[in-house]
Amino acid sequence: ESGLPRDDRGYIIWPLEGSTQLPFFVKATVINSQNAIFSLNDYSWLNSRLKWYGIFASNDGVNFAGIDGNNESVRLDVIIEEGEQFVNYLRFQLSAWQAWLIPPIVVGFLTLIISGIVYKLWNDRYEKNKEAEHMKLLIQQRDHRQVQQLNTINRLIQRHYEQNSQQLVPVIEDESIPSDGSVIDYSLVALDSDEATGQEWGPTGPPASMGLAQHGIYQPPKEILELQMRQNKVNKWLEQKKILQ
Repeated sequence: ESGLPRDDRGYIIWPLEGSTQLPFFVKATVINSQNAIFSLNDYSWLNSRLKWYGIFASNDGVNFAGIDGNNESVRLDVIIEEGEQFVNYLRFQLSAWQAWLIPPIVVGFLTLIISGIVYKLWNDRYEKNKEAEHMKLLIQQRDHRQVQQLNTINRLIQRHYEQNSQQLVPVIEDESIPSDGSVIDYSLVALDSDEATGQEWGPTGPPASMGLAQHGIYQPPKEILELQMRQNKVNKWLEQKKILQ
């Protein structure tokens, strides 16, 4: 088909020069009352891209009939097994510049959309992981500050132990020495608030539970409350000792 005449768009020009003229007669082999077969060696008349073709049958070659014996032809179903009559490959070679420009633009546009979707999914996952890491760091910092506060209070008490070890140890262990039955929760009171700085908390410093809410702890753990009870005992004993002196 490469040598066939074509128009400026690359399509084959029909009818071809010297091709079989329509209509033409073909002798068929009758199979039964409903079926007959025939074959052709020349298909140069067939412009199946733009036209369809019909068949009439005749027993005597004079009178022809179509569907149900009427004057309506039986449409010929054309199946192209080889060639360019439905897919004109040469037309793509001779096509205008738009055919070369539009596909890359479409591919590029689709690539941008897909890239945007992939980036959004990656960014969402990255932000979630970043937020999780940030929360983990905040929890670690809170726990670290809590440990620092406990260590600070312990150091204050330890300093008093070292200065008065022979007297303070029996005080802490002596159950007969009166102390408050309940421990006041100061976790909601900030260490730098007027309420905290305006008080004299004694030698062991502010209560162990004070300021815990600033670190995200709203209910003091058992260890903090026990430490605060020890503070109360030591402070009261030191206060009584000072009065007696």
